[in-house]
Amino acid sequence: MYLSVLPRLRQMDPALYEAALDLGCTEGQTIRKVVLPQIAPGVFSGFMLSITLTLDDYFISTYTKPATFDTISTYVVNATRGSQTEIKTALWALSTVIFLVVVLVVFAMNRSASRGNPAADGRKGA
Repeated sequence: MYLSVLPRLRQMDPALYEAALDLGCTEGQTIRKVVLPQIAPGVFSGFMLSITLTLDDYFISTYTKPATFDTISTYVVNATRGSQTEIKTALWALSTVIFLVVVLVVFAMNRSASRGNPAADGRKGA
């Protein structure tokens, strides 16, 4: 989703945000009335892409795996169908840890990429 929204943010004119603030909008109103409508197509396409990839992962794994083998996606679906609260809680915790690790890796990669490219963060080269 990040890769779908980032180009829309880069295409957006930063003066629009500042103009909305100068014309009396609060920061919340500016984000809701100026920024979100500008990036909405990117958010929608990222949402649809993530849903498609998730369903693809689940369905391909379900139809091609042997009966004695479980992938993470098939295990999660099968474990959450029952009433075992301990397994559900453990899966929520595992999902949170995986999500946080992915967010940290993406943040670190973007941070290191922007350090290598002085123009990426708005500074001019020396």
